Parts: sequence; structure tokens; C-alpha cells
Amino acid sequence: MPGLPLNSDSNTLPIAIQSGLAANQLAKPMLAAAKDGTKLPMDQFMATVKGQTAANLPVADALQQQSFFTRMVQKLPFVGPRITKFLGPTAQMNNVIGALGKKELGGVSAADVTRIAYQGGDVEKNLIAAGVPDTAAKQVADAAAGQAASVATSAATSAGASAASTLSDNAISGLLKASANGGMLAGKSVSNEAIQNVLKQGGNDMVGSLRALGLRADAAKAIAKQAAGSAATDGAEQAAQTATKDGAEVATKAGGIKGLFGKLLSGAKGNFIIAGIFSIGSNAISLATGKMNLKQFVALSAMDTGAYGLIGLGSAAAGGAIAGAIGQALIPIPGLGFICGLGLGILGGWLYEKFLRNPVKNMLGPSGGSAPASYTPGSVPPGSYQDPYAQGGAQQPAASDPYAQPGAPAAPAAPAAPSAPGAGMTYDQALQYLNQMGGQG
Repeated sequence: MPGLPLNSDSNTLPIAIQSGLAANQLAKPMLAAAKDGTKLPMDQFMATVKGQTAANLPVADALQQQSFFTRMVQKLPFVGPRITKFLGPTAQMNNVIGALGKKELGGVSAADVTRIAYQGGDVEKNLIAAGVPDTAAKQVADAAAGQAASVATSAATSAGASAASTLSDNAISGLLKASANGGMLAGKSVSNEAIQNVLKQGGNDMVGSLRALGLRADAAKAIAKQAAGSAATDGAEQAAQTATKDGAEVATKAGGIKGLFGKLLSGAKGNFIIAGIFSIGSNAISLATGKMNLKQFVALSAMDTGAYGLIGLGSAAAGGAIAGAIGQALIPIPGLGFICGLGLGILGGWLYEKFLRNPVKNMLGPSGGSAPASYTPGSVPPGSYQDPYAQGGAQQPAASDPYAQPGAPAAPAAPAAPSAPGAGMTYDQALQYLNQMGGQG
């Protein structure tokens, strides 16, 4: 297609392909529902696209976190730990899901597994019910629990106290009654309020802190374990609710480019990693081949990472929603999600190239120049001296021979050498012979 930014220093095509693959997975649940006979009325088409786009945003980014590229760069020395920290608590769970192949997941798509893990609750049970084998379901559930605990701990740290780390008075009383000696405390003056304060403060040795209040070891362990389980469950629910809320705000927010951009930035971390890999790689090639100068390389690598990260996220989320809605409103078409995601990715890349990237590239000055061409016989590099007589050119004349120039008279023939003197030579012939021999001497 003419005019599309698919040249060597553009990442539109690889990002669009990534978007298409993700959109195809995101569209599968809606297409499956359409196959079961659930048809979407046309008047609900746009509402469905908006709602599904919002729901797809966190999953679309998770799919990029699960990709081979993102998991590979996390293993690099020095850079890897920083990328994992940048991705946040979701990195642990997405690394586990990404490492499990389709066979290990029992044919269940990674998008569906991610949705179930994000929903919280009894993740292992829900995954098994969806068709995921027990071993894989346990691995994902354990990773989801670890993610939820990290989210809860982060929330508690930022807020100073977290509801996810507290238990109701009834729950504490129940745990104490179930402990040894009828839940009797070592000290009679320990109140539920004091226990709640310890739970809110958290810490690595919560059992030790509870025992310092006067609780018996079994009661302290039971309360700490129950509090950790509550934090994990509440943290998972909080993460899912936050992701859904943020996605809904992104999809339905009518005004405020800054608000929309901020929401997209917060949910495109995996896409940023993918876009950064492609951007730095392709721009480095352009720099090495002289198609880009150093200023252009630095500026465009940063711009491409941000822009293509957002393009990839939006194209995947919206492409999956549009494909699913079309499947429910009209007819489910296999591979429609890939086509929609690919098309939106190419369109987004074209707009970015035309209105932002190319103007900035031109503003940063001329490129570094073309790479030197290889030499072929008869060719002369620009600015080099050309010898007209080299490589099969004109024949160079001899400067010392005046008769070698074109149009010059023919050289006079040399006189014939006299024959050697003999008995029959006359006087005149002998004299001529001697004169000639004397001139040559």
C-alpha cells in the first residue's frame, strides 16, 4: 500500500502484527459466544465495542508482558531487574503464563487464563473449570497469589494502612476460639484493637509481633495466616477492580487528552517494552547505514517507544473488541481479530509517521549520509580524480613522437642502408658509403 510507513526505520509493521495476534486472542470469547447462538443487536454494537475495549486493555498489555521478547530482556544482566521492577507485580504472574505453552494450558488461550487470574477469588479452581490442567492451574494460581500480596503490600505502604491487612472482630474471635485452650490468651488484657494495629503495620515477623502482645503461638500463627490470605484475596480484587475502572475511564472519558494519555501510559508497560526493542533495533540499523544521524536516533528511539507502545495497546484492545462485536452482530469470522488489530496498527502507525515522526526527523537535520557504495570496474566515486586513460579509456599518446598526433604528416622513410663495399663498386659509390658510415659514427 503506497504511502504507508513500512520502511526500514519504521516499526509500524512489526507492531501491527503484534497487535493483530493479541487482538485475535482477545476476540475469541466473543466469537465463541456468537457461535453458541448469542447474536448482538446492531443498536448495542458501539456500546459493546466501548465496553470490550475497556475490558481488553489490561489483558492486552499482559499478553505483551507474556511475550518471548519481554521475558527474554528480563533475564539480561543489569537491565533485566530494572525492567521487571518497571513492569510491577504483574510481571511475576505474566512470566509464569508466558512460559506455559498452549499444550500445558490444555488449549485454553493465554488471554482467557489471564482474565481468570485477574478476576481473583479461587483462581486455581476457576482455571481447572475452564479446562486448564491441574499442574498449570496451580502454578498460575500461586503466581496470582504472589501478585495479589505484592499489590496489597504496596497499597498498605502507600496508604499507611490497608483494609486488606485487617480482619473483622468476629474473624479474630473465631480464630482465637479455634486455637488451643479455647483461644485463651497468655495476657488477659489483649484487645482486638491491639491485634488490628499489628496487622495494619504488617512486617516480616507478624507472628512475633502478635506473640509480643500476649497471644499464644498457635493463635498468633492462625491470625497471621488468615490475615495474609485476606490480603491476597482483597489485593487481587483490588487489582482487578482498578484495572477495570481504569480501562472503563479510558474508553468512556469524553474530555481531557491528558487524562486519557495518562491512563494509557499506566496500562501499556508491556507494550512499551516490545516497542522499545523494535525501535532501538531498527533505528540503530538506520544509524549504522547512514539513513539517520545521532540526534535523530536518540530522539526517534524515545518517541517511537512511547508512540508504538500506545498504538500497539490500543490496536490490540480495540481490534479484539471490534472483531468480537462484528462476530456477534453479523457472523463470526475466524481470524477477524488479527485483521482488525493489524489494520488499526497500520492506520495508527501511518498517522504517527505523517503528523509527528517525519516532521521531527526533518527538524533534527539531514541524515548521516548514505553508506559508501562498493567499487565496480569503470566506476568512479563522487569527488575522485578520473584518469581518462585508465580502465579501458582512450589510448595515451607518446609525448616524444610528434608524428603520433592525429592528422600529423607521415614520418619520412629512413634511407636504405648502403650495401657493403665490393669489388664492383664505383668510386662514387665507395665515397657515398664512406660518408654515410662517417655520419652514423
